[in-house]
Amino acid sequence: MKVYNIKHQGMISAIGEQQKYFYNTFLDSKMHRWFWPTGIDNPGDYIYVSIPKNESGFGGRIMNFYVTKTIKIDVKGPFQTNSMAFKHASDIDLTEKHLIFGVISINKGPNQMIGVLYEDDVPKIGHFNRILDLSQQMSKERKQILFYYSQSTGGSVVGMTKNDENSNS
Repeated sequence: MKVYNIKHQGMISAIGEQQKYFYNTFLDSKMHRWFWPTGIDNPGDYIYVSIPKNESGFGGRIMNFYVTKTIKIDVKGPFQTNSMAFKHASDIDLTEKHLIFGVISINKGPNQMIGVLYEDDVPKIGHFNRILDLSQQMSKERKQILFYYSQSTGGSVVGMTKNDENSNS
């Protein structure tokens, strides 16, 4: 039975990651300024929003968003947000632009996925819930409870998928 050992990932500094990129910007009808990076395959992982009456994101820190090498926009307390909220505010769709690695198995143990049915060979660009969706589809097809591990730039999750056809209740 194939086993995948979940590797512990070190903390990633969101501010350090944010400063690596150049950004597009969009001002929505509520006067919220949105930022998303240019020139990368997974801009859905790095979306930020500045809300004028709530500057408490990142502890109220001033963050620099470079639009070009010489033009930057300083923003106090922006929030890192998600591609669905951004799509709703802007009609710009980055929902299929997340870098995700995933594993699906028939069982799990401490830091292990046991009986691996699916494993990405490398992280892949796609929808943020790509692995959860695939696990639900496989669970329904196989008529059994399955487990999934999904890792993104923002962290990881281990979960269980079941539906009415394989519920134990």
